[in-house]
Amino acid sequence: MGKKDKELIQDANVKKQQGDYKESLNLYNGAIELKGEHLYEAYYNKGILLNHLNNTLEAQQCFEMATNLKPDCGIAWFYWGELLCKVHNYSRAKEKFEKAYKTDPSNINPQIGIAYCFNRTNEFPKAIQMLSNLLNAPKDPKQESKICSELGLAFLQTNNLQKAYNNFIRAYELNDQDYQACYNIAFIEDLSKNYEKAISFYENAIALSPNEGKAYQGLACTYIHMKKYQQAKDYINKAIALNPNNFEGYYNLACVYAGLQNQKGTIDALKKTIEIAPKHIGIKNHILNDPDFSNYMDKISEIF
Repeated sequence: MGKKDKELIQDANVKKQQGDYKESLNLYNGAIELKGEHLYEAYYNKGILLNHLNNTLEAQQCFEMATNLKPDCGIAWFYWGELLCKVHNYSRAKEKFEKAYKTDPSNINPQIGIAYCFNRTNEFPKAIQMLSNLLNAPKDPKQESKICSELGLAFLQTNNLQKAYNNFIRAYELNDQDYQACYNIAFIEDLSKNYEKAISFYENAIALSPNEGKAYQGLACTYIHMKKYQQAKDYINKAIALNPNNFEGYYNLACVYAGLQNQKGTIDALKKTIEIAPKHIGIKNHILNDPDFSNYMDKISEIF
């Protein structure tokens, strides 16, 4: 007699934890083929694994099947929301988190997800209110870290630097693997001209996520502020290599070349900045009003 669907799902979960993803998928598929009592569970667990493997289309299909079979399956709604955040569809993600919350209002993870979406749709006062309330709710250190990190981001976006800094520090104390908290601590330290601290936190952020260009760019900006242009050049080039379509990278590269008194490098980097910068931000005015380029205004005027 073969195994029941629940047993296959349990075996698949073990294989997933062991890193044997191929066998795990086979076992989930075996449970799905049985069409048994736990069919919805097989679907959402398969969806979680497919999302981990970056197969977002099939993962969404699995979450849809799970929630069709069991509309009050909060875990499926929650992970569907996380997947949609991963592809930057925050309005739909918020809908899924709200459905997860309705199935279990005592679970704060969907509420953290909703606040996360508020932060990405520029609804910062709503994020602050929700996250501040969650700080008073029962939670574990991992949840508190996420709350503080998102609260820090909301305060940063509303120019409350001290509250932002305090929350990022708390988030990082609770979870020193939090890239967002680490990066933003560095960013605020740089704004406060605490450059050595900024360098330390940017380096930590790079170590946490070596393929994320933002911390390389932040570190380059700190070195620009310190007038250490050669170090800045090394890091801004790494940031550009990771994200060649980031106009801010080329703008900062132009600042570096200006600091090195390299006119050609400055002009070439500004040309690339103008080429890829979104039209609505008015990059021309930024360039013309930037004192870093004051020595090259005659040449710069020729490129507009």
